[in-house]
Amino acid sequence: MMAVGAHGKDLNIALFLPVTGWNTSDIRECVFAAVGDINTDKTLLPNHTLKIVNADLNPGCSSATAGKAAVELLNSNDDDKPLVLIGPGCSSSTVATVSLFQSFDMPVISPSATHARFSNSRTYPTFLRTASPDGKMVIAL
Repeated sequence: MMAVGAHGKDLNIALFLPVTGWNTSDIRECVFAAVGDINTDKTLLPNHTLKIVNADLNPGCSSATAGKAAVELLNSNDDDKPLVLIGPGCSSSTVATVSLFQSFDMPVISPSATHARFSNSRTYPTFLRTASPDGKMVIAL
């Protein structure tokens, strides 16, 4: 069951970025600012409120740690269960996470997973990234 907030249904977004190891504060600030802007403009998502959940999970950059955190996230109570995941931050932690979320048809948006394997939309149909793949960055340099 989805939570009902002051403006209707809450649409949960899980923020799944490393808290330690490398600086993700700029990404976090942008996500919180965007959610605030969207929630302020009632014409964008009438009767819905975006809500960031589980922002304190620290998947790190290891597949094992990220996989465990992803399972924890997917086992959240219904009020905190996300509809979309923003993260992980590293390609190595994205592999396990994308596979788990994909089995639930849940989109994963990574701001920084750059491995070329994620360019295959048949293998990763629910994955989207905002960073260019490694091969494209090498050509650009």
